[in-house]
Amino acid sequence: MPVPATAVVYICLGDNMPTVLRIGAYRFYFYSHEPNEPPHIHIDRDNLSAKFWLEPVALAKNIGFRAKELRKLESLVSENQTKLVEGEKLGLVSQDATLNNL
Repeated sequence: MPVPATAVVYICLGDNMPTVLRIGAYRFYFYSHEPNEPPHIHIDRDNLSAKFWLEPVALAKNIGFRAKELRKLESLVSENQTKLVEGEKLGLVSQDATLNNL
C-alpha cells in the first residue's frame, strides 16, 4: 500500500536527526543533541535549508529558500506547530497519522 505524500513519518537516522514530518519535497527534522536552544525545527528541500523557532513560530536561519517559499514553510510550521513541538520534545509521535488527521 503506497504511503500518502503528506504522511507524518517519525524515523531516527544514524546521525541523530529524526525526521518528524514530510510534506511533499520538504523534510522536517531536528537534531537530537541541541539541548541549549529553544524548540525549533529544521526543514530541507534539495540543497536548501531553513530553521524555525517553534514557540513562537519564527524564522531562525535560511540557506537558499526564496521569500515566497519561506512564507509557505512558516505557514506549514504554524499549521503543525503542536505536533512539531511534541516531536521535538519526545523524539517520537505516532507513525500512522497523516496531515489530514492532524
